Amino acid sequence: MGAFKTVKRVSRYALLVRLKSAPKR
Repeated sequence: MGAFKTVKRVSRYALLVRLKSAPKR
């Protein structure tokens, strides 16, 4: 139950980090 919430939060963070890392390359 709690794992699902964590996965959703991690996925959002990963997307933000990837977007910021993509243009930085």
